[in-house]
Amino acid sequence: MFENLSNLELAVIVFISQSAFLWLRTLNVIYTSKLLVLPSILTGIGIGVSWLVAVAIGVDSILELKILPLIGHIGGGAFGTYMGLMKERKKQLKK
Repeated sequence: MFENLSNLELAVIVFISQSAFLWLRTLNVIYTSKLLVLPSILTGIGIGVSWLVAVAIGVDSILELKILPLIGHIGGGAFGTYMGLMKERKKQLKK
């Protein structure tokens, strides 16, 4: 499925997907803890889609020994967590 994409293209796609996954996951935990139903459902859908894309590319990269997409996966995870926490931190500082 990914054979027509370069390692750099895969790395960019998985970076974006993994960033979205962890950003949405962070928001989902916040929304769920506040019992906000619709935002929890919507972020849950985004989590599912972004997770599937990131895992599909990640598994393919491991099996094919492609290092660049794996670096994108790890970097995207760190970036997504950072973005989710910074958004919540800004909210907390405004209070």
